[in-house]
Amino acid sequence: EPGRGFYFGSPIGVVCSEDSCFPKSVAYKVNSYQLGWDASSWTCVDKETGTPLTFDFNSDYSETLLLHEQSGGGVQSIRALSLMRLKPEIKQKIKNIIQSLGEYDSIHIRNTDLKTDYKEFFSQLKDKIKGNVVVCTDDFRVQQYAQDFWGDNLSVLHSLPDTGGKPLHRSPLNDVKKRADQYTLNLGTLIDLFILASAKNFYKCKTNDGRISGFAQLAESLRSHPRVLKKMLI
Repeated sequence: EPGRGFYFGSPIGVVCSEDSCFPKSVAYKVNSYQLGWDASSWTCVDKETGTPLTFDFNSDYSETLLLHEQSGGGVQSIRALSLMRLKPEIKQKIKNIIQSLGEYDSIHIRNTDLKTDYKEFFSQLKDKIKGNVVVCTDDFRVQQYAQDFWGDNLSVLHSLPDTGGKPLHRSPLNDVKKRADQYTLNLGTLIDLFILASAKNFYKCKTNDGRISGFAQLAESLRSHPRVLKKMLI
């Protein structure tokens, strides 16, 4: 709806009635459904029913909540960000972090399901980065190595759980002791995105198969759309 936008962190019950949801298989369980994967269609589905977790973007719906949870991202995701707003307390938290950092460079390393030679990448950047640096990563081991490598020049925004090399979104949800608080993880990811995009210089590391992660592409896209970045933080 024009003028309303979307807010990260708003409980679903505040946004709409849970019975007015598409796909209908997740009605009343939008906060608790289990994610499944259909390899034949390359689609994320509701694990209980096998229903694809998406909708037809070219159709109109009477439901007030349309759910889309699928893989993919990168530069096209800037269109989604242009429609979103941050909750005031989250926006202020990000602005406070940016202000406290002063001038800094940022690095993104993805090293769980996709592997990188981050040690060599850090070595390549050692002569380029002389001041404050932030390393945003999905891997606990990368964060630990970065603290040793960059020393006092490194600003650590938040600690990562040790998932044993598994992606954060695939951490074991059935083990209470190992389960990371999902809201905190999502908030940390959101903070990382804006910190990467707001840096003086941004460095992204290719994976071992020559790819750039979708998250790094999104951060680069946000950097190249300063009007979107400014709108989300003012």
